[in-house]
Amino acid sequence: MSDEIQVTLVANAGILLSFRGRKLLIDGLFRAEDTPFSCIPAKTLEKLLNGYPPYDDIDYLLFTHYHPDHFSPEITRSYLERRGAKGVLLPPGHGADLLRLQEELEALQIPCLIAETSGVSEARPAADLQIRTLPTGHLDPKFQDVPHVALLLTLGEKRLLVTGDADYIHETFPALPPLRAVFLNPLFFHACSTGTFFRGSFQTDAFCVYHVPFPEDDVFHLQSMLERDRQQAQRSRPVFVLNQPDQQILL
Repeated sequence: MSDEIQVTLVANAGILLSFRGRKLLIDGLFRAEDTPFSCIPAKTLEKLLNGYPPYDDIDYLLFTHYHPDHFSPEITRSYLERRGAKGVLLPPGHGADLLRLQEELEALQIPCLIAETSGVSEARPAADLQIRTLPTGHLDPKFQDVPHVALLLTLGEKRLLVTGDADYIHETFPALPPLRAVFLNPLFFHACSTGTFFRGSFQTDAFCVYHVPFPEDDVFHLQSMLERDRQQAQRSRPVFVLNQPDQQILL
């Protein structure tokens, strides 16, 4: 069985990881109409809700935080009623929507956890799959009251770090093991590639830049900044830019 990890971009920070017949969907059920980020295209959402490849037989749903461009309880509920799952990691928080969704998951007999922010927590749903949540602040100071976690995933012998909207100015991610890839938004990647603001470092084979608006939605012109940063960082390791719906790469 192949040890390659297939990454499929849903949209924005939504990614599907496929490894040894297992599938993990991260921040992939959201509604972002009132944000400057790309929504899930209608065709991709149809594939998700109906279980069309590559979005068939998804095992686990994972979420980093409760923001509309990362998590929608309504779409998550609709998905689970249609497709089910082996387990769900809900975003941290204790709002009524989360508690209600947790009760519905219990009724559906779907194992559910709410990510904790008081310390590192760990789950091992399979012998070759480990999920660790790393509490971090949110990168935008006005959202410091929104609980947030990064995800350290071990798939077989490979480790991936999914940073979501982690605060790269104050977080340094100390003592992380070597990574196959780290997933960063364009601002975090800019801080890494230019050596500004971010005071930590990653031992990683590759960078994956996600949370990138599709070209038609790029009102902040992140694509041009990202291309300059990519050319600079590419000198030392591969840089994969995920900015097209259903785009796939192998790690």
